[in-house]
Amino acid sequence: MSGSNGSPAGFGRRCVLVLIRKEWRQALRDTSALVPVVLFPLLFSIILPGAAVGLIAHSASSETRIHGLEPFLDLVASVSGDGMGPQQLLVTAVVTYVFAPLILIIPVIVATAGATAAFVGERERGTLEGLLYGPITVRELFLAKTLASVIPAVLLTWVSFLGFSVVANAAAWPVMRGIVFPDVTWALAVLVLVPLIAFLVISVIVGVSNRAKSVQSAQGIAVFFILPLVGMIVSQIAGALLFDWRVVALLGGVLAVLCVIAYLLVARAVEHDEIVLKI
Repeated sequence: MSGSNGSPAGFGRRCVLVLIRKEWRQALRDTSALVPVVLFPLLFSIILPGAAVGLIAHSASSETRIHGLEPFLDLVASVSGDGMGPQQLLVTAVVTYVFAPLILIIPVIVATAGATAAFVGERERGTLEGLLYGPITVRELFLAKTLASVIPAVLLTWVSFLGFSVVANAAAWPVMRGIVFPDVTWALAVLVLVPLIAFLVISVIVGVSNRAKSVQSAQGIAVFFILPLVGMIVSQIAGALLFDWRVVALLGGVLAVLCVIAYLLVARAVEHDEIVLKI
């Protein structure tokens, strides 16, 4: 396998950049993978939050009391509800504690779509072996494919976060008369947690790429990352907890440890050509 031989650092970097651009061009042509990548952020960071917050903001104050949400709203009021009326409290709760956590699902969706196409899809098409016989090492190949998936996942999530902030504040303006989102907690969460989530998802997909029989089966991995995030949203609505800086610190620490473990395992597999030889 000539691609396993060492190459000069400068040439290796050029090979990585060329392969990243190739992955992005290929991804833009794959409409089946592109649709969820575009649709999910648009739906959950722009359309649904704008509609829900706008509806609350333009409803009568007496209509903003929702039976069953009292524990949740009381918890929100204890944190940020000083001097807020019922509408303002409900808008704050919906924006910050219901829709904002959905942003953390975006890197899971995007990274899953990109990584499964880059690793499992390449194997399905029978084109991975050709890359390995090119002037690129196995380590450079996996670095390029990982970066080609991580970078779009992180950037698209950050753009969605900005879009969500603009739409949420615009829709809430008639009631709040000020900026309701983001706060410091969410700014830190998006800056810190999103890259960690994207990297962890891709590392897990690389690890199971040998055993996945198809792109669709590999994409099922996303469920294991989405369910805890959905559980966090449900627990907030139930009044069990609120997403604050302590939760961000805990999640950041756990994700960082998992990312290090995943990196060491994948690096070991790549170093010994275990992944490549099984493809």
